[in-house]
Amino acid sequence: MLSELVDNCILLRNRLTPLLFSVERWERVTMISALPNILADSIYVVATSKGNTTVYWAAATQQAEAVTAVQHRIPPGWTAILTDRRLTPDQVVSLQLRPGGVRQLKFSGVFDGKSLPR
Repeated sequence: MLSELVDNCILLRNRLTPLLFSVERWERVTMISALPNILADSIYVVATSKGNTTVYWAAATQQAEAVTAVQHRIPPGWTAILTDRRLTPDQVVSLQLRPGGVRQLKFSGVFDGKSLPR
């Protein structure tokens, strides 16, 4: 009787295990597919320079982390500083940056009296 009960438990476990893993996998896929819809709402502008060249970057990070995030993407010998420049809400949306993302800005037009990112 006990061995029959053990056999039934093993059989039940063998039938349920694939179902449990498929549910867990489905939950992970659902969570991952939802991530692209999360966009950063605050973006900081970081200026990098080497010699006479200045390049601006957008960092979708906390203010204290913006310079470090950009420094991880620039070559050695370049310096990075946080600027007081701000992007308009339309510019923030057009960048489509996720939290933690960093992107080099391309310029055209006017940006608070200066140049505007494309």
